[in-house]
Amino acid sequence: MSDTDVGDFARSEALKIFNLSTSCLMAHSIRATELCLQNDGFPYTIKVQPRKNLAAKVGSRATAFIRTSAAHIFVDGDIELEQQRLAVAHELGHILIAMDRFKGTQKIERRADVLTEDACRLFESELCRRHDEFYANDSNIRAKCLFHSLHRHD
Repeated sequence: MSDTDVGDFARSEALKIFNLSTSCLMAHSIRATELCLQNDGFPYTIKVQPRKNLAAKVGSRATAFIRTSAAHIFVDGDIELEQQRLAVAHELGHILIAMDRFKGTQKIERRADVLTEDACRLFESELCRRHDEFYANDSNIRAKCLFHSLHRHD
């Protein structure tokens, strides 16, 4: 590959990754949840996949499955993006609660009870509210999201 080809490739791949990142659902929260699980001794990865007509098939906007070393969140790809993000947050709550219970019982519950659903709704609300407050504050974005070194004029 020539120097020009490498540069074109790098620009093209950066654009591809950026475009994909703008459609990721709760990516920072997913990575933080993985880190939380890893700190508790569960080296899990969490994968989110949109599915067409999921709500019609399973009766909810998303569902989570926990496997040996990974958790999968399937979210209805036909609902609004904000609803997908809320649904992912809700399912992250299910994953955290299930793994916390697993530590004590060594088994994973197949169905959530009313108390768990209430806790997951609270987790969803709290996490998304905190995201909303963070991104509504321009100083947070300037301090924690922008690449200041790209704007220096030497």
